[in-house]
Amino acid sequence: MEDPLPSSASVNLFDSSACLLYLAEKWDKEGVFSGKGDEERGAVLSWLMGYTAGLGATGKTWLMLLPKLPADSDALAILVGWIRKDYDVLEARLGEPGQEWIALGDRPTIADFAIWPHANVKVAAMAKIEFSEWPRLRGWSEKVAELGYVRKAVKRVGGFGHGGS
Repeated sequence: MEDPLPSSASVNLFDSSACLLYLAEKWDKEGVFSGKGDEERGAVLSWLMGYTAGLGATGKTWLMLLPKLPADSDALAILVGWIRKDYDVLEARLGEPGQEWIALGDRPTIADFAIWPHANVKVAAMAKIEFSEWPRLRGWSEKVAELGYVRKAVKRVGGFGHGGS
């Protein structure tokens, strides 16, 4: 892939959702991953921002506190409770007719890519959450993990947020 910035240009992005949105605006001119038209784009942005404020923030806080607090701490228990509620919302979304993906029914989007790192079997197991309680979410997570570009990204970054480079 060609670098979207001239070598003299500099864009500082530090939030994963901002990175996904930036890349979509630069490279997804047809709206395949960011939405075609206002209705689709609105759905993608709503789920992306909902993730950023909800599961993304909760999951990140939980991951940062996990090695620092006792496993039975109240703080971790509260965060796991919030993660479970976010899983409930995602399970309900995937239970809507024709909804195979989070934001759009027919294809994955940047919202799916943002949500997946905090909604998968590996992370749920770390939180001692039985991911099979959300069968639609688990199926969706497995589908995301099998996408060629997701497999390539995971391989490139090692543990996908849990070490490696």
